[in-house]
Amino acid sequence: MDSFNGTTGFSFNPNSDQDGEDDFSGLLDIFVHHARNIHNICIYENQDVYAKFSLTYSPDEIVSTRIVNGGGKNPDFNENLTMKITQLDAVLKCEIWMLSRVRNYLEDQLLGFALVPMSLVSGKGKVTQDFTLSSTDLFHSPAGTVHLTRFLHTSVHASLSCTSFESNYNSSISSEFVLLNRKVSEVGLDPVEYGRIEFPDIDVMRENQQMLSE
Repeated sequence: MDSFNGTTGFSFNPNSDQDGEDDFSGLLDIFVHHARNIHNICIYENQDVYAKFSLTYSPDEIVSTRIVNGGGKNPDFNENLTMKITQLDAVLKCEIWMLSRVRNYLEDQLLGFALVPMSLVSGKGKVTQDFTLSSTDLFHSPAGTVHLTRFLHTSVHASLSCTSFESNYNSSISSEFVLLNRKVSEVGLDPVEYGRIEFPDIDVMRENQQMLSE
């Protein structure tokens, strides 16, 4: 186990490979209060415990609390953590771990985890809840609870992107209109008469030239 260690159009967007980061970004504040009634698997004394947080779309980016020495079954963390979020439908994974003091014989042990959808906190200010921990992801096996407060600071750029696209599109149309008027004025034609100009058929001209050459 792990241890403690968009819009379609004619313009090109050079930042289009950022996987939606231009559409949504936010900071999630997490205050970890405590965990209660978790498994104490240390035989001789109260176990040392820490909490670890990640996002399911980016599991390798992890933030952790300090180690609560002798936390046992009811560790108090009382620590604030911050995570960057780039997907509005993100799911926060909270894990409670026992720290191993004898790494040569035993790795850190996962005591329980909970999945927290961002939909539970988005646009709702500070939200404080108890979450039931499970000791396995195969089926729900109660392993205590964790008490968390979350607050999501968001910055949505989708409307700005749409406005920018519309502005670029209108600007392109305006530029074509200005160029068209400039060409009309250079040849001294009335704009109304411009639509009546007939251009010669290239195929007909080629046939006429061929007949003359024969």
